[in-house]
Amino acid sequence: MPGRARGPAPRPHSLALAVVPRVLTDLLSDQDPAASGRVMKAMLGMGKLDIQALREAHAG
Repeated sequence: MPGRARGPAPRPHSLALAVVPRVLTDLLSDQDPAASGRVMKAMLGMGKLDIQALREAHAG
């Protein structure tokens, strides 16, 4: 579909690997469920990760 982001073409007999920024795991694993929930909600609306926006969502 035009205008839609696509990942790499699937390769038979291989594992898909994803690189996850450490800051993302830190923000999502916060002990405050409201803060981590805001990060998750913000992240799900992004086409590309915006770390600054995720930090702002975490802060409230």
